[in-house]
Amino acid sequence: SAPAPPAAAAPRVPFHCSECGKSFRYRSDLRRHFARHTALKPHACPRCGKGFKHSFNLANHLRSHTGERPYRCSACPKGFRDSTGLLHHQEAKQALEELEEGQCDWSTEKQKVWLRRSLESAGPWKYSCRPHW
Repeated sequence: SAPAPPAAAAPRVPFHCSECGKSFRYRSDLRRHFARHTALKPHACPRCGKGFKHSFNLANHLRSHTGERPYRCSACPKGFRDSTGLLHHQEAKQALEELEEGQCDWSTEKQKVWLRRSLESAGPWKYSCRPHW
């Protein structure tokens, strides 16, 4: 009989979290993960002192002080501090277009008004429910 094929080597994950046991391939991933288990927020805003666990969250927060809105909608002049705000705006815009074109049966006038108001608001989508689009 033919010899059995060699078993696939398991990926090496030499770095283990001492709190939850989760394993990581790279030490940097373990360090980033470990912040979840601590209250440490090493990235502090130089303007207001608010702390953040991750530097990218501090970068987004700093835009609240500067007014910078680098994420621009390609269909209108609105800008957003972060990509999530832009994504929520685009989802609401798409839903409104589908309603107005009759592509969706979720189309009472009250619901159209609700969507328009969400598009006019400054922040991201504020509602826990989502229509089916």
